[in-house]
Amino acid sequence: MDGLANKSIIVTGGGSGIGEAAAVLLGRAGCDVTIADMNSEGGARVAAAINAEGIGRAQSLVTDVSNEDAVRAMVDAAMATYGKLDGAINSAGLPPVGKKVYDLSLAEFERNYAVNLRGMFLCFKYQIQAMLKSGGGSIVAIASTAAQRGLQDSVEYCANKAGVTGLVRGAAVDCARQGIRINAVLPGGTLTPMSMAAVESIDSMPDASAMCPLARWAQPVEIANAAVWLISDLSSYVHGTAMAVDGAQLIV
Repeated sequence: MDGLANKSIIVTGGGSGIGEAAAVLLGRAGCDVTIADMNSEGGARVAAAINAEGIGRAQSLVTDVSNEDAVRAMVDAAMATYGKLDGAINSAGLPPVGKKVYDLSLAEFERNYAVNLRGMFLCFKYQIQAMLKSGGGSIVAIASTAAQRGLQDSVEYCANKAGVTGLVRGAAVDCARQGIRINAVLPGGTLTPMSMAAVESIDSMPDASAMCPLARWAQPVEIANAAVWLISDLSSYVHGTAMAVDGAQLIV
């Protein structure tokens, strides 16, 4: 893909699902990838696979994006290893708890907020600081169609994913003159380990294939393709948008 070779890119949540698919695509495009994930085995496995292909390079870090020191260390590691930061795909997140708003505890709401929204803010803050030193870049936030529609028993997830799209809009305005593009991808139902676990644990979770005009779940790589396109120079005039990659779920 145009303009990706030798770029230094962070992928949070890169040890599985959409993040894994994005990291592999970036490695195959010749990028230097920093994979950050709470799952040390998953992150190390994806990094090893990228390095084995011998096109791009990869390192893996254990990172809790809700922790400011951990996020700062993640960005510092990318800068220390590869000398710059050109982009980031922020895919780390938590699924819905699976309770009605009146049954959800404050602790459950705040845990989802800490990862899905506060964690995204922390990633933006330190990634942008590094990109200002590197001469610009592109950031992609993996949000959800739940940012724009109600999802049963998922109030904390809907609220925090909607917050991510607001964060994207505000940060995009802040950074437009600094050469840093910021966008979001809104996946619909996607065949990731996190989504499958949520479906199994939440009785009221709707069947995404029944909700989708394409009548199927997305493969992680289908979402990752959009995120990598937004990182690339092919999307050079796309800024501050929330791109639905959902098989038309939002229009029905």
